[in-house]
Amino acid sequence: MTDRLERVSGFVDRARSAGGDVIQGTATDGDGYFFAPTLVAAPFDAEIVQKEVFGPVVSITPFDTPETALGWANSSEYGLGSSVWSADSQRAIQLANSLEYGVSWVNTHGNMATEMPHGGMKNSGYGSDLSMQSLLDYTQVRHVMLAS
Repeated sequence: MTDRLERVSGFVDRARSAGGDVIQGTATDGDGYFFAPTLVAAPFDAEIVQKEVFGPVVSITPFDTPETALGWANSSEYGLGSSVWSADSQRAIQLANSLEYGVSWVNTHGNMATEMPHGGMKNSGYGSDLSMQSLLDYTQVRHVMLAS
């Protein structure tokens, strides 16, 4: 088992041990290392909610008001990607605009436009990749003057 697979498995195992409700699908059979798609219902302060898992794992935490969810999301030390799901698209866009994340999707997750930068905020890395913006982020402009 790879280190990454063990890391994801550890998150899920600790969430289950802490009383989180865990629902797992089935992993693909065949050569390689695969982790089953997993859904975890856990409280806001649970490790699996607070950390970046980087696996096919989604955590769900119930909330009373959109403002509570927004406060929780923005209090995270990470800020790579977020999504807002709602039948009220105008309210969802308002919430997405208030999120402190490198990318925020509304009523979808993971779709990428090649002309848009992708990068995190806070402790989710530095800079952006994809797009012209990434070239600017990784470029140090210099000026050299030569007297004639």
